[in-house]
Amino acid sequence: MNDKKQQDLFEEIQQFQKNNADRAVFFEHDLSEEERITNSEKMAVFYGKILQQLIEKYYYSGKLPLFGNIMLSTINRCNGLCSFCGANVMRDTRKKKKMSERMFKKIIAECRALGYCGRITMQGLNEPFLDDRMEKWIPYIGQQVPKAKIHIITNGTLLKPEVLKKIYLFIEKIHINCYGKRGEENIRACLEAVQNFEDGGCRVKYTERKQTEILSQFGENECGRNIQKSITCSCILPFNTLSILPDGNVNLCISDMENHFPIGNIEEQSLWDIWYGAAADRYRKSIAEGRSNIELCKNCDMFCF
Repeated sequence: MNDKKQQDLFEEIQQFQKNNADRAVFFEHDLSEEERITNSEKMAVFYGKILQQLIEKYYYSGKLPLFGNIMLSTINRCNGLCSFCGANVMRDTRKKKKMSERMFKKIIAECRALGYCGRITMQGLNEPFLDDRMEKWIPYIGQQVPKAKIHIITNGTLLKPEVLKKIYLFIEKIHINCYGKRGEENIRACLEAVQNFEDGGCRVKYTERKQTEILSQFGENECGRNIQKSITCSCILPFNTLSILPDGNVNLCISDMENHFPIGNIEEQSLWDIWYGAAADRYRKSIAEGRSNIELCKNCDMFCF
């Protein structure tokens, strides 16, 4: 079974962006509510065509490749105060959970057996560095699954320069979102710590953000908006991404904070069986022609690339 095609469908979307650079539409920050909705509608028009082409090319043809991205959340907590997020430390209602080492190593062992070469993204409506095992687990992933592309999304407040230097050579990208003054000095030290690496620290992406942004509606997560508006195009995430929670549950989307839309559990099934299982396929059938048939998705205007 390991010879199943591996393809991160996001790469084909990126190629579509390049081929249509003159009319490409991207997610923008610091918009008003009305501007955000307009931005989402324009993205839906631009990306709707390529999303449908990918679904027809891979799903309807019966040639769905192995997942191209694993959103791996080893702790379901964040230390942020962002008004647009349900994982806000003042608002989060989830029962606190950290992934066991045994479970983590099972996931990585399966990836190794599959010869996995897609992304492993250490994030899932959380702050990954609240889990102090990251500094040893990132190198472990890199050593066990050397073809995997490790991505990390963090607010940078808990990332230490010595930790970043330790994990840097194992990652493809770490995206630091800096929200105001909080953690700014620490983030600056981290950026300086990797400037002397051979690549000049280019694996670090740094973005200044506001804690009060108005975002696209992302499943059942908050977005800072009063208006929700459905879009007609599909979403690539159910055809490309596995979202693994700290308790081993795998759900339809990382925006499903309370795991209302499970597709399996890694304690009981393999990653392969979950991905190609009946539960996942049921959701894919529902969303292939649009988002209105799934409660989690019907008001979502994120594109989950």
